[in-house]
Amino acid sequence: MKYYNLKQKKLIIKEMTEKGICVIDNVFNKKQIEKYKKNITQIYKKRLKLGESVGSTNNQCIYNFFYENLDLMPLVYIRKLDKLLQKLLNESYVLQSSNAQNRLVEKIEKNNKNFKIGNNWHTDSRYINDKRISNGFSYLVIIALEDFNDNTASTQFIQNSFKNFKKPKRFARQKYNTLKMKSGSICLMDTGLIHRGGVSTKTSRWSVFNIYTPWFVKPYFNYKKLLGKKANKLKKVEKKILHFFSEPPRSQNERINTLTKY
Repeated sequence: MKYYNLKQKKLIIKEMTEKGICVIDNVFNKKQIEKYKKNITQIYKKRLKLGESVGSTNNQCIYNFFYENLDLMPLVYIRKLDKLLQKLLNESYVLQSSNAQNRLVEKIEKNNKNFKIGNNWHTDSRYINDKRISNGFSYLVIIALEDFNDNTASTQFIQNSFKNFKKPKRFARQKYNTLKMKSGSICLMDTGLIHRGGVSTKTSRWSVFNIYTPWFVKPYFNYKKLLGKKANKLKKVEKKILHFFSEPPRSQNERINTLTKY
C-alpha cells in the first residue's frame, strides 16, 4: 500500500484504479484532530448516558455525530478531498453514511452488547443477484483521529480483492494486510475491497468512516429531516453533500428532476 500527499492527485487516482486503496498523509493537522476527537468523545459519553445506540463493549460506534455539533462537519465535507472525490465520482457526489468508531475494550450498557459492525470479511458495496456492482462506484474514506497500527485494532484488508465481484466468505481464513497510518491521515478505499475491523484492544483508536457515492444513491439516513432547523447553519456545499439538492420531488407538479442546482 502506498502513501501520498494531496498534491499527487493523478497518482492517487491511478493507485485507486489499480489497487483500490491508498493513504493520504496530513489531511488534518494536530490541533484539528485533538478538537474533533474531544468533541466526538463528548458526544459518545452523552449518548451513552441517555441510553442511545453507541455500539458495543468492544466497538463504540456513533452514527451522524455531526448532528449534535456542526463544528464536526469538516469531517463530512472534507474540503481538501473535494476535488479528488469530484474526479473519482462527479461534482454532485454525496454522503451515503457517516459514523465515528473506536475499537476499545470497555464495559457499556447491556442493551447495546450485541451490536456488531465490520467484524467479519465484507465489502461496503452492493450486490445485484449476488454480483457486486462495478469498481469505482463508491468510496470509503477512513479518517484517523488516532494512529492505526498493529496495537490499535486497525482495519484489515485483502489486497486486490476489489477485482473479485463475488460475495466474500465472511469467516474464511484469508491472507491480509493491516492498514497503518498516523492520526490526521485518511485512507481512501474502493467499497469493493474486502476488509474487516481488527480485534479490539485496550488502546483507543477513534476514527471516522464515511461512504461517498453518486448523487442518485439512496442515503442511510434522511439528513434534512434529522437536522431540522440546524440545517440553516450549513453551507450550501455541506447541504449538497447531505442530499439536500438530490431529493426526489414530492409530485410531478413540483418538478420532474431529482437533482437540482445549488
